[in-house]
Amino acid sequence: HTAYRRQRQMCIRDRQMIKLITFDCYGTLVDTAPFYEAAGEIGVQHQIDRGLFQKAFELYEDRMMYGEYFMPYEQVIEQALRYCAHDFNYEYDNADLTQLLTVQANLKVFPEVIDFLKTMKAKGIQLGIMTDASLPILKQNLAQIPVEFDYLYTSDQLNCYKPTLNFFGQVADQLTATNEEHLHIAAGYWWDIIPCQRLNWQRIWVNRKQAQALSLIHI
Repeated sequence: HTAYRRQRQMCIRDRQMIKLITFDCYGTLVDTAPFYEAAGEIGVQHQIDRGLFQKAFELYEDRMMYGEYFMPYEQVIEQALRYCAHDFNYEYDNADLTQLLTVQANLKVFPEVIDFLKTMKAKGIQLGIMTDASLPILKQNLAQIPVEFDYLYTSDQLNCYKPTLNFFGQVADQLTATNEEHLHIAAGYWWDIIPCQRLNWQRIWVNRKQAQALSLIHI
C-alpha cells in the first residue's frame, strides 16, 4: 500500500532530464484557506451559518466553472455570491464581491514556496503556472514572489477550466519541453493529477491535507 501511495503521489522518470516545472497555483503555491473563510464570513454578515454558507458558495463556484459557457473567474465569484443571496433570501450586495476579491488579491504563499522556487531557478529549471484564476488575479498574487515565472497559463487565456483536457491540451501544444523534460506539481488530485496521468505527464501530488510541503521534493 505504501508503494502504491508513492506511485500515485510521484511519477518522475529521470530527475536529471527536468527542464521545466509547471505548478498549480491555488492550494499548491498559494494558501486559499483565507478566501473560503472570508466567504463564510459573508454569510455571518447576512445572519447565516458560516459553514452552511461557505459550502453553498463552494458548490456554486464549481457549478459556474463547469456550466454551459465559459465565464472569467471574477464573474464566477460574483455569480456564486448571487446564487447564495437567492438561496438564503437576502438582497445581493456588490460589496460582498469586493470583499472577496480583496481577500483573493492578498492571499499568501505557503511558507516553503519561495525557497523551493529559488532552488529550482538556481538549477536552471524553467517555471510555469497553470491556474483556473484569471491573469489579473494571478499577477496580484505573484507580486509577493521574488522569482520570475517563464510561462503563465490562465483560464481566461484558454477559455476553459481545469480539469478539462482542453485546458491541458492547449498547454501541451504550447510547451517547449518534451514529456521527459516537463514535470507538473499540484495539490489538486482531481483537477491536475488525473489529467496529467491521461496525458502521460510526469507529476507530483502535494497532499496539503496531510501537511505535505514542497520542501519534501528533491529534484
